[in-house]
Amino acid sequence: MPEVKNVHILMMGRDPGHAKIGLQKLECDVVHIITSEELAEEIDHKSMMDEWASDLGIKPGEIHTIPNSELFSAEATGKVVAAVLSIIRQETHRPLMHLGGVREQGVHVDPPTRRKADDVHCFFFIGFTGGTNLMAGAAVHAANLFSASPYYVARVPDGNPDEGEPVVLAPMNATALLSAAPNEAIIDLLEHPKGRLLSLDNIETHILINRLDHLNLASVGRLENAELDISSRWVYDVSEEGILLLEIMAERRRLTEPPEQQGRDAEDEGAAEEEGSAEEVDGPPDSSDPKMGDLTDTLLTVTREQVPADKEMLAVLMERWNLEGRAEVWQRDDERTLRIHFVNTEDESSKPNLHQWKEVKFEVENDLLVKEILKKLPSNMFGMRDAQHAEASRIISGDNEFELMLLLAKLIFERLGFSFGPSPRGSSGWGRTGKKRP
Repeated sequence: MPEVKNVHILMMGRDPGHAKIGLQKLECDVVHIITSEELAEEIDHKSMMDEWASDLGIKPGEIHTIPNSELFSAEATGKVVAAVLSIIRQETHRPLMHLGGVREQGVHVDPPTRRKADDVHCFFFIGFTGGTNLMAGAAVHAANLFSASPYYVARVPDGNPDEGEPVVLAPMNATALLSAAPNEAIIDLLEHPKGRLLSLDNIETHILINRLDHLNLASVGRLENAELDISSRWVYDVSEEGILLLEIMAERRRLTEPPEQQGRDAEDEGAAEEEGSAEEVDGPPDSSDPKMGDLTDTLLTVTREQVPADKEMLAVLMERWNLEGRAEVWQRDDERTLRIHFVNTEDESSKPNLHQWKEVKFEVENDLLVKEILKKLPSNMFGMRDAQHAEASRIISGDNEFELMLLLAKLIFERLGFSFGPSPRGSSGWGRTGKKRP
């Protein structure tokens, strides 16, 4: 696993007191400063960063200055974004992208064709407490462009200058997430904005809480009480902003969606599936289906073995509902379908009430499989997925039907948080494969 490094980029004005608060309360390994040339001459930022390094054990980065004539002009946003970009390039040792045809002056980046062995996985935080209002706006804009976390250090007026609390803003894609969230999960969280995580019966609510936690709109934690069983230790708390966004989304749906679409879609789907299962079919129930035909291959089986060590909540959910993910090939007449779904291993006739993990099906045709792979393949903007993109390129160019199906299944499961170890070149795939049924 790659090493993780938290990099802070601070907008700095005349009052630097906020900076150390954010560095202390948000994990930090490296800190960089963006300020004006005028303030860089007045304030000894280097000594300040050396003091942070001594007190907090963090590494001092660079001091990036912008001329006052540019910082107080219409060009300010572009200059701040360019400075943030140059820092990201320095820390990741990768040429990420060019915003326009002109390279930033004074920035020298090693452009290797392959990722360096000492590369680490960087998470970027941009503090916009200091500097001008325009710098703050540009900083939040840059955070959105580069998937960084923008934060502001809130301090009580006339209070202790060494006290404050960093407020991490939700990213711009929060509304997109809530737009896709199932209505039942939104209602559950509005009715129960805090409580024991595993006391909620709807797994969709669990998934939504974890997504909100990632977006800084909720917090998920584990109580350190050995007397409590694991189902009681996990607690959640949706923030005020998170509740507000949930209320807005619920109101928007009431105004724009027909009443029949605001009901429980999962129950409707379950009823349709039960209706289909009532038809008479030949063969055992686990190997044939009236609509899909016969199960011919199990390509991939996903269990707790594919849950990374840092995804403990995912492991708990898998165990609680006895879930197992499967990628299967079904055939009916001359048509074949790739089916990716989850089952309850203790009762495979029951259908897990999953929305984000809902069953998906794809026609087995190479060109269509490639199109779906390209949709699911994660971006390589930061050069962190060179190996994955190289393997995907090999599989696509090889045009092997089996490998294309296996790659698509892996990408879908990885999006849900599962992880697969690398397999040798030319092997059947990255994950654990099932056996062909007779």
